[in-house]
Amino acid sequence: MSIFTNIKRLDPKIKQLGMISNTNADMSSNNQNININENIKAEKIITISSSQERFDDEYSDPDIYSDESEEDSNDLFQKLDQENLDKPLQLASSASAIFAQAYEDEQTIPISKQSILKIQTALTPKYREVTVRWLIQLNYHFKLTSDTLYSAVTYFDIYISLRNIELNELQLYAVVCYWISAKIDNRCQPPIAEFNKITNENFTLEQFSRAEVNIVTALNFTLNFPTSKFFMRRFLLLTRNDSNLIEITNFFTEIALQKWEFIEIPPSLCAISAIACAASALGYSQDAKSVIHLARYNDYELLLNCAQTMLKIGKETTIKQKERGKEIAMFSSLDFDVDISKNF
Repeated sequence: MSIFTNIKRLDPKIKQLGMISNTNADMSSNNQNININENIKAEKIITISSSQERFDDEYSDPDIYSDESEEDSNDLFQKLDQENLDKPLQLASSASAIFAQAYEDEQTIPISKQSILKIQTALTPKYREVTVRWLIQLNYHFKLTSDTLYSAVTYFDIYISLRNIELNELQLYAVVCYWISAKIDNRCQPPIAEFNKITNENFTLEQFSRAEVNIVTALNFTLNFPTSKFFMRRFLLLTRNDSNLIEITNFFTEIALQKWEFIEIPPSLCAISAIACAASALGYSQDAKSVIHLARYNDYELLLNCAQTMLKIGKETTIKQKERGKEIAMFSSLDFDVDISKNF
């Protein structure tokens, strides 16, 4: 029995990048379907998001750093916002207020490892990782914004922190979280019938509607949460405009999205760590130092541990890709063994 049934007509980009574990994905006879198996010992594969929307969101600087760093950060971001006043999509005139509010909001996101382990009777950290990996594939299939994916995972993590989910309902609740997020972040969202088709008619309309009510109620009707992708875009403004840096930052950000180790880490901290890891691995030490300094957290130890864990998992992932003959060219020059502490 598979926990997750077929995703049909999967985006060929995923297959090209080799982002799906061979032990978790079996091609059907017509080479169009992909099964996500229940085997939770499968190799862990991290996907790379496409480098998109570098400067397409609203940003500002946080107010939870040390006073010295905050002053420098304010000056730089205010200068950037002034330069972007003629770009309506960046909301430069409101960026400071928006970002300050986002920092307050991330402190109240009710995601808890302890609660998940206490409440869930069958769902384990491994099952949660498989679920997120499946949602990543789903997002590639529908080609919706990355914000849709990240918000959907946030909804899911909040829900499993508050309510128990049986394994036979895992795919249903993952799909409904994604559908709710799609309604928030996109002008048009896939119809429910399409989700049902993708999941091999795994649920009824009544089950889908009931799950939506359960999720929205558990979220207390709050559907806008800051994500690491939201913060990442702001901090990338402080670095060089380099496509490899953006790609590798996305890679590390998706590591944090999937892995149990990062589930309680604030999204802004994950974003800072991802950029610092990408810049350090590429040899852009000055960019790493700039981001760490300008986005300084009082708890340097937490930031350092987060970054070191990302580098470790990133190295393990690329090794497994290479062993399967699916090495990605841009990874060949990365130094995952870099001593990132030197940039702090």
